[in-house]
Amino acid sequence: MPDVVSSGQRARLLRQAATTRNRRVGAATLAQYTGRVGKFHAFCDRMGFPRTFKYQSITLFYQWYVAGFAGDKKLRAHTTIAQYATAFWDYALDHGVHYPGARTRRRITKFVHGLENRYPHVPIVEHPLLLTQLVRIAGILGIRSNADLKSCSVADLVFWARIITAHNATMRAVGHCLGMQLCDIEWRDGAAFLTIGRRVKERKLKHRTRTVPLPNAKCFWCAGYVLRVLKRRVHGASAGSACLFPNVSPNGTVLAKAQPWSTMRARLERLARLIGITGRIGGRSLRAGGTTDWFAVEATRQWVKHQGGWLSAAFEKYDRPTAAGRRRLTDQYTSRLGSLLRPVPAL
Repeated sequence: MPDVVSSGQRARLLRQAATTRNRRVGAATLAQYTGRVGKFHAFCDRMGFPRTFKYQSITLFYQWYVAGFAGDKKLRAHTTIAQYATAFWDYALDHGVHYPGARTRRRITKFVHGLENRYPHVPIVEHPLLLTQLVRIAGILGIRSNADLKSCSVADLVFWARIITAHNATMRAVGHCLGMQLCDIEWRDGAAFLTIGRRVKERKLKHRTRTVPLPNAKCFWCAGYVLRVLKRRVHGASAGSACLFPNVSPNGTVLAKAQPWSTMRARLERLARLIGITGRIGGRSLRAGGTTDWFAVEATRQWVKHQGGWLSAAFEKYDRPTAAGRRRLTDQYTSRLGSLLRPVPAL
């Protein structure tokens, strides 16, 4: 090391240290933290408070965040407050500013409990789309057999391929929001495999790329087979970086990018209404439907956990068996239990 460090070297070292410090979390998380702290600072400025983390400023910010200045009705769910607390804590540690100690934090927690009681939050549960329901939706699209996959419109084929793949692979909406890539699907040894999250923007935070098997029987509701038809009809000799689920213009032109999930979700919800589903349809509907169906055919917990890319036992809440499914499993278990009985020898 030289005896004297130049000003340029010192400046570069400071910049590199700042970059390293910011790598403690992902870029998207850092941006979220910065935005949340920015909202707190803007609130303090409006209230005439100093930009410090004190009991009064934090609790008043939480009150405003949940119910606004009027306070007579809930505007936002209190359940998201924890995300702000994490952002505040991270900002205070990173910038060396004061943050309340354990005693004050307990008081803040009690205040949040008050918000929870005063403005109760009812989580929105999205309706799981099971395979039996998706097959009925496919029927509305005119897809009732394997032959229909080859004669239906390209737009309907892309739509069906995307939703049945998301169901079979229990995917999050972020996994297919960009339409994925042609190289994400491959067939080897008679099996189909899908790579999810190859690109960073197609992954949930802290999750990695995973490769999962897809049903590959010659059937219009098996994603592996549907994707083979999609590749032949839509992609041909396209490069592996091409969009796997491209948008299709009204005149039938295949575009380079995928249809936005918001547009596709709205169409899926309209189709669900036509088969009598009244519940909310969202990004978790296909994920929950696939999870429920895999458990219904007695897939193991570990298999389902890997298929959906869960890092904890959170996948259990996505298993929502129907009454018919529970009755079918009960009949199977009753038959198996009966086979365990042995004739009791006469005395």
